[in-house]
Amino acid sequence: MKKFTISYIACLLAFSIVVNVPQYIRVPNYADSWGPIWLSIIMFSIFGSIPVLIGCLIGEFCYRKIKGSHELKIGVPLFIVLGITYNHLLFMWFNQRDFLSLYLEAFLDTGLPITVSSVLFYLVRRR
Repeated sequence: MKKFTISYIACLLAFSIVVNVPQYIRVPNYADSWGPIWLSIIMFSIFGSIPVLIGCLIGEFCYRKIKGSHELKIGVPLFIVLGITYNHLLFMWFNQRDFLSLYLEAFLDTGLPITVSSVLFYLVRRR
Protein backbone atom coordinates (compact mmCIF):
# COMPACT_ATOMS: atom_id res chain seq x y z
CA MET A 1 0.00 0.00 0.00
CA LYS A 2 2.89 2.36 0.77
CA LYS A 3 4.46 1.86 -2.66
CA PHE A 4 1.12 2.46 -4.35
CA THR A 5 0.57 5.69 -2.40
CA ILE A 6 4.03 7.00 -3.26
CA SER A 7 3.51 6.08 -6.92
CA TYR A 8 0.09 7.77 -6.93
CA ILE A 9 1.44 11.02 -5.46
CA ALA A 10 4.35 11.03 -7.93
CA CYS A 11 1.93 10.49 -10.83
CA LEU A 12 -0.37 13.25 -9.62
CA LEU A 13 2.48 15.75 -9.34
CA ALA A 14 3.95 14.72 -12.70
CA PHE A 15 0.53 15.02 -14.34
CA SER A 16 -0.03 18.49 -12.87
CA ILE A 17 3.40 19.76 -13.86
CA VAL A 18 3.40 18.29 -17.38
CA VAL A 19 -0.06 19.75 -18.03
CA ASN A 20 0.91 23.25 -16.88
CA VAL A 21 4.46 23.88 -18.03
CA PRO A 22 3.82 23.64 -21.81
CA GLN A 23 0.89 26.05 -21.49
CA TYR A 24 3.02 28.64 -19.71
CA ILE A 25 5.73 28.25 -22.37
CA ARG A 26 3.47 28.31 -25.47
CA VAL A 27 0.87 30.91 -24.49
CA PRO A 28 2.43 34.28 -23.57
CA ASN A 29 -0.47 35.59 -21.47
CA TYR A 30 -1.37 32.31 -19.78
CA ALA A 31 -0.14 33.53 -16.39
CA ASP A 32 -2.52 36.51 -16.58
CA SER A 33 -5.57 34.26 -16.81
CA TRP A 34 -4.52 31.46 -14.43
CA GLY A 35 -2.17 33.22 -12.05
CA PRO A 36 1.13 31.83 -10.83
CA ILE A 37 2.18 28.38 -11.96
CA TRP A 38 1.99 26.89 -8.46
CA LEU A 39 -1.69 27.85 -8.24
CA SER A 40 -2.57 26.02 -11.44
CA ILE A 41 -0.48 23.00 -10.35
CA ILE A 42 -2.54 22.81 -7.15
CA MET A 43 -5.76 23.15 -9.14
CA PHE A 44 -4.82 20.37 -11.56
CA SER A 45 -3.76 18.21 -8.60
CA ILE A 46 -7.23 18.58 -7.11
CA PHE A 47 -9.19 18.11 -10.34
CA GLY A 48 -6.89 15.41 -11.71
CA SER A 49 -6.87 13.25 -8.60
CA ILE A 50 -9.78 10.98 -9.62
CA PRO A 51 -8.63 10.27 -13.22
CA VAL A 52 -5.06 9.71 -11.99
CA LEU A 53 -6.35 7.37 -9.27
CA ILE A 54 -8.28 5.32 -11.83
CA GLY A 55 -5.20 5.18 -14.06
CA CYS A 56 -3.02 4.13 -11.11
CA LEU A 57 -5.45 1.35 -10.19
CA ILE A 58 -5.33 0.06 -13.78
CA GLY A 59 -1.55 0.43 -13.69
CA GLU A 60 -1.34 -1.50 -10.42
CA PHE A 61 -3.34 -4.33 -11.96
CA CYS A 62 -1.03 -4.43 -15.00
CA TYR A 63 2.05 -4.18 -12.78
CA ARG A 64 1.03 -7.20 -10.74
CA LYS A 65 0.42 -9.20 -13.92
CA ILE A 66 3.91 -8.53 -15.37
CA LYS A 67 5.81 -8.46 -12.07
CA GLY A 68 7.42 -11.86 -12.50
CA SER A 69 8.13 -11.60 -16.21
CA HIS A 70 10.65 -9.48 -18.12
CA GLU A 71 10.17 -6.23 -16.28
CA LEU A 72 11.90 -3.60 -18.39
CA LYS A 73 11.46 -5.31 -21.76
CA ILE A 74 7.69 -5.51 -21.42
CA GLY A 75 6.94 -3.04 -18.63
CA VAL A 76 7.88 0.33 -20.10
CA PRO A 77 6.28 -0.26 -23.54
CA LEU A 78 3.19 -1.73 -21.85
CA PHE A 79 2.78 1.34 -19.66
CA ILE A 80 3.33 3.67 -22.63
CA VAL A 81 0.55 1.88 -24.50
CA LEU A 82 -1.57 1.89 -21.34
CA GLY A 83 -1.16 5.66 -20.98
CA ILE A 84 -2.01 6.34 -24.63
CA THR A 85 -5.04 4.02 -24.48
CA TYR A 86 -6.31 5.56 -21.25
CA ASN A 87 -5.88 9.02 -22.78
CA HIS A 88 -7.87 8.12 -25.89
CA LEU A 89 -10.65 6.52 -23.86
CA LEU A 90 -10.95 9.64 -21.67
CA PHE A 91 -10.77 11.90 -24.71
CA MET A 92 -13.54 10.00 -26.50
CA TRP A 93 -15.70 9.90 -23.35
CA PHE A 94 -15.40 13.62 -22.57
CA ASN A 95 -15.85 14.74 -26.17
CA GLN A 96 -18.60 12.19 -26.90
CA ARG A 97 -16.98 11.04 -30.13
CA ASP A 98 -16.53 7.61 -31.62
CA PHE A 99 -13.19 8.38 -33.25
CA LEU A 100 -9.72 9.24 -32.08
CA SER A 101 -7.87 12.48 -32.66
CA LEU A 102 -4.40 11.79 -33.97
CA TYR A 103 -3.20 15.40 -34.08
CA LEU A 104 0.15 16.03 -32.45
CA GLU A 105 -1.08 19.11 -30.59
CA ALA A 106 -4.02 17.20 -29.10
CA PHE A 107 -1.64 14.46 -27.96
CA LEU A 108 0.76 16.96 -26.40
CA ASP A 109 -2.06 18.67 -24.52
CA THR A 110 -3.77 15.57 -23.16
CA GLY A 111 -1.81 12.42 -23.99
CA LEU A 112 1.68 13.40 -22.93
CA PRO A 113 0.83 14.08 -19.26
CA ILE A 114 -1.08 10.81 -18.96
CA THR A 115 1.63 8.80 -20.72
CA VAL A 116 4.42 10.36 -18.63
CA SER A 117 2.40 9.67 -15.48
CA SER A 118 1.85 6.07 -16.54
CA VAL A 119 5.55 5.40 -17.16
CA LEU A 120 6.48 7.24 -13.96
CA PHE A 121 4.02 5.06 -12.03
CA TYR A 122 5.75 1.95 -13.36
CA LEU A 123 9.26 3.20 -12.63
CA VAL A 124 8.43 4.39 -9.10
CA ARG A 125 6.40 1.26 -8.36
CA ARG A 126 9.23 -0.96 -9.55
CA ARG A 127 11.62 0.50 -7.02
